[in-house]
Amino acid sequence: FNVAVTEPIVQFLSDFVQRYRAYADTLEETGPALPPEHGAGMFFGSLYDVFRAEKSLIMTLLAARAFGPEILEAHGAGTEPLAEIYNAVSEFSGRVLERYGISVDMSLIVRLAVGMVLAAAVLDESVFPEGPATSRDQVVEEVVRLVFHGIVHQGDASAGRVSAGSRPAPAAPPAGLV
Repeated sequence: FNVAVTEPIVQFLSDFVQRYRAYADTLEETGPALPPEHGAGMFFGSLYDVFRAEKSLIMTLLAARAFGPEILEAHGAGTEPLAEIYNAVSEFSGRVLERYGISVDMSLIVRLAVGMVLAAAVLDESVFPEGPATSRDQVVEEVVRLVFHGIVHQGDASAGRVSAGSRPAPAAPPAGLV
């Protein structure tokens, strides 16, 4: 069951890495020809399409993992294929961004961005309860904008960044709410 759900996603991610590896390799010789958002738009758009096409299976897998993970584990349905592909996409994307002079934690960024696309494509009724006013292209464009704005402008925020260990304690709730 897990294979039926993850196989199209693993295949898509694997194909993407293979297709764009050649592009990344040419960057060493020619320098960046296209903005990094170019590949991201194609990646997130295609990923959205895969998630939409496999929506029912993905929902079933999410429910099974939430309510009966021991059933999946008993049948050897782990997440290793996805983890391997996430790592490959992270490594590949990190190499491309380094050529643009950008260094970030791609492992976390890839997983969070894939989660945003997953939520918009599969959990759309919950994410957009008012109805399907948001098109696929709008979702993809905004995910790309959000991810790249955060990556490109990370230095802007670092001056005011507070580390997790030095954050002020949250204020106490008003009396009567405890």
